[in-house]
Amino acid sequence: MGLISIDPNFWLNIKGNKMPKKPNYYKLYNIPKSIFVFAHKIDIIFDEKLADDYNYNGLADYNKGTITLQPDCEGFHRTPEAVKTTFWHEVIHFVFRTLGYEKMNDDESLVSLVSYAIHQVIDTAKY
Repeated sequence: MGLISIDPNFWLNIKGNKMPKKPNYYKLYNIPKSIFVFAHKIDIIFDEKLADDYNYNGLADYNKGTITLQPDCEGFHRTPEAVKTTFWHEVIHFVFRTLGYEKMNDDESLVSLVSYAIHQVIDTAKY
């Protein structure tokens, strides 16, 4: 029988010490909790296991009206710029899908190029 691996902080956490808080990813990446695309509400979710579970950095779920993003976390490093670009990438998928442009929506290169452009416009805007 093999050895069981236990997190060294496990007993500390059981004894009533506070568990470490998850970062506020919305503030960290300056990404909204929800948006509207052509009057459809889309909730933004951060999932630290997205890359492990689905091998994706982002996922647009049209039926649920959600965008799920893989944040930077232990075991999976992502820069803030990569997370924000993924956010815009998934938004563009929702835009094309809502407009009925399925061929464009399936063109990952096009979606990526448009998302890079939108990300750059938003992040470099001077007011």
